[in-house]
Amino acid sequence: MTEDVGGNDSVFMLISSTLPNFSSLYVPPYSSGGNYYYLDFQGSDTLWFSDLNNMNGTYQGIGKLPMRYCFTPTCKDRDATYTINYFSYIHGCTYSDTVESIIKINVLVSTPIFYHNLPDDASLKRDSTLCFDLMTSDPINPNDKMFIVPLGEDFDYAATFIPPKDTTKNGQNWSFYTHFLGLDTIWMQNFNNSGSITAYSNVGARYCLYADCESMFLEKYNPGFKVYTNACGSDTVEKHFQIDVHGNDGYANEVPNVFTPNGDGVNDFFMLSGTPDICYDTMKVKIFNRWGQLVYESDEPYFQWDGKNLKGKDCTAGTYFILVEGHYGSKYHGGGQATREAIPVVKQYYLQLLR
Repeated sequence: MTEDVGGNDSVFMLISSTLPNFSSLYVPPYSSGGNYYYLDFQGSDTLWFSDLNNMNGTYQGIGKLPMRYCFTPTCKDRDATYTINYFSYIHGCTYSDTVESIIKINVLVSTPIFYHNLPDDASLKRDSTLCFDLMTSDPINPNDKMFIVPLGEDFDYAATFIPPKDTTKNGQNWSFYTHFLGLDTIWMQNFNNSGSITAYSNVGARYCLYADCESMFLEKYNPGFKVYTNACGSDTVEKHFQIDVHGNDGYANEVPNVFTPNGDGVNDFFMLSGTPDICYDTMKVKIFNRWGQLVYESDEPYFQWDGKNLKGKDCTAGTYFILVEGHYGSKYHGGGQATREAIPVVKQYYLQLLR
């Protein structure tokens, strides 16, 4: 905009540019009652001015002369630099003034914004769960298609993927996650997870890895993701990290030699205790009375003898002979390929049953 401080002199403006079809970028003002105005112009809600003439490409006004141009880059403009040559002057009775400047416009392709809570490294124990969220967004161009692409083959993305919920708003189908990267809700339009995960404007994904028995000997996972947009061959952003899976070290407590199956909730069962390895424990137990008769047997590692014989009758108080053989708990060792050391349990001893 060119403006005469006094408000009465003629102002002139000549603009040229290397922008393609620059003249078509001009946005004419609104007119009302012989006057002109722009909305939202350089901090003003409405900017009024009284005169506007086009003299073979040179614009002329009285007092002030605002002009608006709007340029929306396309893929052809990527990495281009354009110039706008601005020449204006004021001609009046009291003084004249001239301003000349060159404005440069550099067209850059924005890298997609990548939000995530991915760690650099994570450690996961058996029977625990690790969840992570990631999202990419293009807040400038809501019509751009956003992509999240899983990388690597040693992580089961399909099995760990948590799909978003679906709903309909204003006649349109939307997908959403709640409690996502600090947001109450993330909304996604045209969500698709066939191979790459895609949606428009922004797209998110959630994965949860549960460390089960099968995970114990694949000691390290190396998941990774890349994100990009389909706009103008956008740059990609990648993130890789490592998940270490460890077994829980276990142990077996000393087996008690007395138990009281009287239903008082205290010491009612004869059983092993400690920290088991539910993935690999094995056990065989046999219990004999004082005459050598078998009264109980089990091949369950977590057996509980309630003092009844094989026919379901209460055994009499007295001394019983126990044979226990198997493994209860494990020691896990890292370094390269994970290894497991089973903790053996081999016991032959007498047990006192009290009633």
